[in-house]
Amino acid sequence: MALSDRVLKRLDMYAVAALGAAAIPNPSAEAKIIYKHQDIRITQGYQCDPSHCIAYTFGHHHDPNFVLRDLTSGLYDAIRFTGFPQKHSQAVGTYSCRPIRCPSYAAAPVPAGAVIGNKALFGDPDALMWGTLHTSGNQRYYGKWKAPTDAYLGFRFQFNDKNRAKNYGWLHVVVNKHSVHATGYAYETVPGKSIRAGDIGHPGSGTLSDLARGKTRKTP
Repeated sequence: MALSDRVLKRLDMYAVAALGAAAIPNPSAEAKIIYKHQDIRITQGYQCDPSHCIAYTFGHHHDPNFVLRDLTSGLYDAIRFTGFPQKHSQAVGTYSCRPIRCPSYAAAPVPAGAVIGNKALFGDPDALMWGTLHTSGNQRYYGKWKAPTDAYLGFRFQFNDKNRAKNYGWLHVVVNKHSVHATGYAYETVPGKSIRAGDIGHPGSGTLSDLARGKTRKTP
């Protein structure tokens, strides 16, 4: 399985430059939360192209901060959050995936309204979301994002190379049996300031899930 993991990572790194990155506009001085709606679906494939990967780029960087990918090597299928170490991008996750094992660090689904900040666990930049290993006609499963899962992926990143403080954000992801659907993301522009999963920054607007159900809540 380790070999397959490395193969997937190489595919990712070689092809990521060809992706159309989801660039986020530079926040204004008054901005607190930057939110962007998305409607992007990716499916499983062998190469990290726009059909199988989504790249996210923050600020003035030319290279992605992280990539959401759904790739296969034939032996091992994996949905992953891949942060680039030089951008200090990591996902909220866990080292324990009972009853389904994790080969190492795994990204964990975050419920709507949960706080994403310095008290959350951030581990390896390359975090498994869901994986399937095919061996001798059998299948072994790994991770926390078993389909169907509709939740938030919490992340942190370094927006400014001159400021080591991390910015926090969320990505709304729906994992289905045959696709991964990204519907929107947001991040807090103030380094070190936490954000609630689904908060889009407008008082009374509630979370992304609230909006989908026609509900609103006041921002604390």
